[in-house]
Amino acid sequence: MADAMISVVVERIAALIEEKIRYEVSLVRGVEKELPELSDKLKTIRNVLDDAEKRGVNDKSIKGWLKKIEATAFEMDDILDEWEYSLLKHTMEASAEPKKEKVHGMDIYRKKSDIVSKVMLNDAQILSIVGAGGLGKTTLAKLVYNDNQVGDRFQLRIWICVSDPFDAAGIARGIVDIVGKETIPPNTNQLALALQTVEAPISGKKFLLVLDDVWTEDESQWKDLKISLQCGAAGSKILVTTRNERVAKMMGTSDDDMYRPNHLSEEECWSLLRDTSLPGKSEEECGKFECFGKKIASKCKGLPLAAIVLGRFLKFKNLDGWKNVVNSEIWQMEKVEVELFPHLVLSYNELSPTLKRCFSYCSFYPKDSRIHAETLIEQWMAQGYLCSVSGNDEVEVKGRECLNNLAMRSLIHDVELRRLDLSWNGELKELPESICSLVELQILKIEDTSINFLPEALVIIVTVINVDGGSRALVPHHKLNRLEIMGYGGSRLPHCMSSPLIFIKEIRLYDLSEVSSLPAMGKLPLLESIRIRNVDQLKLVGHEFLGIESSSDDDVVAFPKLKELTIKECQKWEEWEDITEEEEESAAISIMPYLTELTIFECKSLKKLPHRLLRKASSSLRFLTILRSTELIKTYEDDNEGSPWRSISQHNPQL
Repeated sequence: MADAMISVVVERIAALIEEKIRYEVSLVRGVEKELPELSDKLKTIRNVLDDAEKRGVNDKSIKGWLKKIEATAFEMDDILDEWEYSLLKHTMEASAEPKKEKVHGMDIYRKKSDIVSKVMLNDAQILSIVGAGGLGKTTLAKLVYNDNQVGDRFQLRIWICVSDPFDAAGIARGIVDIVGKETIPPNTNQLALALQTVEAPISGKKFLLVLDDVWTEDESQWKDLKISLQCGAAGSKILVTTRNERVAKMMGTSDDDMYRPNHLSEEECWSLLRDTSLPGKSEEECGKFECFGKKIASKCKGLPLAAIVLGRFLKFKNLDGWKNVVNSEIWQMEKVEVELFPHLVLSYNELSPTLKRCFSYCSFYPKDSRIHAETLIEQWMAQGYLCSVSGNDEVEVKGRECLNNLAMRSLIHDVELRRLDLSWNGELKELPESICSLVELQILKIEDTSINFLPEALVIIVTVINVDGGSRALVPHHKLNRLEIMGYGGSRLPHCMSSPLIFIKEIRLYDLSEVSSLPAMGKLPLLESIRIRNVDQLKLVGHEFLGIESSSDDDVVAFPKLKELTIKECQKWEEWEDITEEEEESAAISIMPYLTELTIFECKSLKKLPHRLLRKASSSLRFLTILRSTELIKTYEDDNEGSPWRSISQHNPQL
């Protein structure tokens, strides 16, 4: 066993050396020299082991020695796996193109065009994509879902992974989570409550709902949900993917509205496998692998997923490795329960012991479960699957790298590595560069840390909490959706909060001890919601808050998408600066045209609202709530003609 393990390690070192030369990857300093030295030493050990096993296979001391060698080989295999992951990530990044993902096979584009044409019509409500596992049903559904015409036609687009068993209440929860304002408690099994809640957010709206991977043939499980979904506007569509034609018919799909993707030809399979396994290679280099590659492609049985799985598996194999795959006994296995099982077994067998343990642990979850990355990594850590490094934060980053690695090999799908909480680490001053490999990270919590800046390559941050002393240096990705700053001790807020190039939709400012003014948030083009609470030193909300440049000759819209503004518990806030008469009368200036809710709670020093500003925004304003703000209540409680309240409300009878 030890000899075999060392042989595997030697082969992997040789492959890594070859890839190092081919891709010119700069590994850790000194590694390129150590790799061949390590390989030579392992070959010597293998020869000694071979002799030792012949002479002393029954000797207890030699058996113990062999066990130690085996353990060492496994540890080395873990290290090699990290190097291999670095190479894999590098080659994937190097081969990435800014264009849309290439999809192989002309048939899928024809099917996509047919389905898009159908969903643009107002007749059939339920369409289905039917075919075997791995045939590309979900890929086809995604092409339709992401089509520009489809995006323009439907007010709501919703994607739900259904799987087995069919859970109508769970589907309803998923819909509400995506498009609703209310939430359904996660453990709610009351179907009636779930169905009642799901109707509100879709009522009267044209929606496209994709139900991916439906298995049930029992109409009783579907009919109540189907009825609830009929409250959408005319032209709403439901797109189902399933392996079973009977399921499609049970859902209500006619024969004319069923679409069946065709299998790929062997040439198309080879093209897909080649593009996956040999990215960036010249035609001449690909030609060396073509003979074995086409034999492997023929084993894919026309299934795109099989070609992708095998392609990723072959990415770091040399020509002999491809030959071994062709001759593998895995293809001779009988009674295989899943069509793609042989392809996945090949990928699994290549995992390091650490990755095998992490992947095997996932078997505790039911098929198609939504697994929270943070919870899974914590469970891996508790089981001791992740080697301890410099601290828990580094271990968590390594856990996320393991998830990425499993996803790259097609062993897990649609990984959502979106949240990383490093809060309450007061001595944490900087983030490891490896955090930049978490390419889908969207939520980063760094509350009560000493971090003053973020790595340049870390571009997507949705939530930043309490970046003591350094928040003005934060430059988030332009697609940032939500910015939340809590417990911040600095006096100025980030520049990004007044950049028209940042597409923030929600801003939350809580418990800011030194901030005395608000930035020009009116410049944010997609900002819909602002909630401010307990900004201790805020005394004036000035004209700059609107972001209106007085020198501008063009039409100006301040807060073009803002719907909700809430300010709470700002005890020292005394003044909200109004706009000028000229600005109120100017047709070139628009302010908060979509504001529907304004709430001021427990701001005891504020005496007056900006009347001209509110009159400018009054056509959309529906709810003005003033609570526990004693000075404001004194000002506006009188409802007589000519009162301050009348000067606002007379412009908007619906307020």
